[in-house]
Amino acid sequence: MSVVEEIKQKLDIVELVSQYGVALKKAGRTFKACCPFHTEKTPSFMVNPDRQTWHCFGACSTGGDAFAFVMRWEKLEFGQALRLLAERTGITLPTFKEDQRRDEPEDRLYGINESASLYFHHLLRSAPSGEQARRYLEGRAINAKTIEEWQLGYAAPGWEELSQYLVKRGYEIADIIAAGLLVEKEERGSYDRFRNRLMFPIFDRQGRVTGFGARALDDSLPKYLNSPQTVLFDKSRALYGINRAQNAIRKQDQAVIVEGFMDVLMAHQKGYNNVVASLGTALTHGQVEQLKGLTKSLVLALDADAAGEEATLRGLVVAQETMDKRVVYAPVRTGRTAIVRREEEYAEIKIAVPPMGKDPDDVLKHDPAVWERAVAEARPVVDYLLEVVSSKWDHQDSRGKHAVTDSMLPFIAEIKNPISRNNYIQRLARITNIPEKDLNNQISAILRPPIKDNRPVTSQQPSSRGSADRTEDYCLSLLLRHPGLRLMGQELRADFFADTENRQIFQEWRKGTGPDEVWEILDDHLRPRLDALMAPEPPDPEESRLEPVFQDCRLQVEQRRLQDRIRQLGLLIQDVALGEDEEPELQHAAELLTLKDQLAATYHARRETLRAGRKGRRP
Repeated sequence: MSVVEEIKQKLDIVELVSQYGVALKKAGRTFKACCPFHTEKTPSFMVNPDRQTWHCFGACSTGGDAFAFVMRWEKLEFGQALRLLAERTGITLPTFKEDQRRDEPEDRLYGINESASLYFHHLLRSAPSGEQARRYLEGRAINAKTIEEWQLGYAAPGWEELSQYLVKRGYEIADIIAAGLLVEKEERGSYDRFRNRLMFPIFDRQGRVTGFGARALDDSLPKYLNSPQTVLFDKSRALYGINRAQNAIRKQDQAVIVEGFMDVLMAHQKGYNNVVASLGTALTHGQVEQLKGLTKSLVLALDADAAGEEATLRGLVVAQETMDKRVVYAPVRTGRTAIVRREEEYAEIKIAVPPMGKDPDDVLKHDPAVWERAVAEARPVVDYLLEVVSSKWDHQDSRGKHAVTDSMLPFIAEIKNPISRNNYIQRLARITNIPEKDLNNQISAILRPPIKDNRPVTSQQPSSRGSADRTEDYCLSLLLRHPGLRLMGQELRADFFADTENRQIFQEWRKGTGPDEVWEILDDHLRPRLDALMAPEPPDPEESRLEPVFQDCRLQVEQRRLQDRIRQLGLLIQDVALGEDEEPELQHAAELLTLKDQLAATYHARRETLRAGRKGRRP
């Protein structure tokens, strides 16, 4: 039994969900509640204690097991949720001494960074040499409470002061170098990276120090210096203040991104706690990934000197692609029939520009009302960029037209909402007097389909699980072991797999990697499941029957999933029918009809698959 299965056996999903404040009520053999992940008046969230799963029949249209619930609620990656639930159930996670790329080195580096941060903080508060840093913060109106809460620090001017302190605490020079705190030079040995600088510890969402930002207090260049790339620190993913801002971002459903450390400190000091900084870089995919689980609304507040620069905005529309789109259901009446229509809401990144000549820090310090107005009036990034670019060129001039279209089309091409994209194409056509058809042809030339990779492998031992779980396992096992099934497998969604371990493995496989690469990427505690899936149980079918066998296996899993949802949705409809609001009843009734149609289609498809398999042809 894997450690994940052991944890799930010790958990009761009804109790777990209730502990998060979800008011579950009995509904037959299941439990119902208003979904905690979106706003609704009528319950659409169901918990099945027999299968230890949950599902939302409303706007979320997703579900899973206990791990999936905690990951969604807490906004955690799998490994983080595993550690949280292991602690909650009192299970000790095994260590993996054969491959020490992860836990032990990371623990040492976290320890080094934390020790360094506390050392820098002590010097800022107490050391005579830290007086200049203290005066600088006072001049920037940063108060003592902010200094303490954000653990601001000071790096002394000496070349070896930090390293000597850390060595005395038992850390090895090689590990201090690996943490990015020492610079290694062949001719001079190693020396402290940060010297005579104001220090800003950079925390991850779990409150661990991953790296540092540092501002020079003399004429040293660069003015701002960040930690180098390390096992813990990746500047393209890091967001300053995310540990303190995440709750406010989730509550307000909006994140405001600024450029600098001081902007974040002043924003939080003034009570605007949903503000983070991108460490002086344009917003990246990795940083959006950090935020997208918290909100679908991002506002980029530009510094005054960057407001007109296209380079500041480059990549923002690409980053918008990273944001999740949300599927919602809307009941529509046609005569006496209720039809459920899927609608998509697209996340949007907006631009807030402070008054001319003022940076976010200045505005927050002197007139918070102006800051609030700038954020409230933030504009979609393409609107802003279109204004910036078009103002620089003569639209009647051929050179100007091409300059505007060359700048704007890559951004417009990345907009996934076809209505929004067409709107911008029309606006660009009016500005440049270029036919919409020509602009659409250029956008088609920009877009290219992704390239996928296949690499097969074989491996080890089987798993012993329940009948429904084994069918799901075998379906994934076939995909992993037979590259020829990749095209069929790409049609599946991640939530096809109810089991979180299977879901995580499938998500990595779907990116185009083979089992070897998946094994390297996975959390250590998921690797035993992957090893088990790589063992053929039952034995592989003949090559000619491989696709029909996979198709039948997939349909069996789909049938069980649909049968469960039909039972749960029937209970919801019974309860909703007793209320006064008929809209949810129409919605659920229409979805029930859809699910029953889908179930009937799976029975038909299985019959066709079996016939095709017997005749030795493709299903």
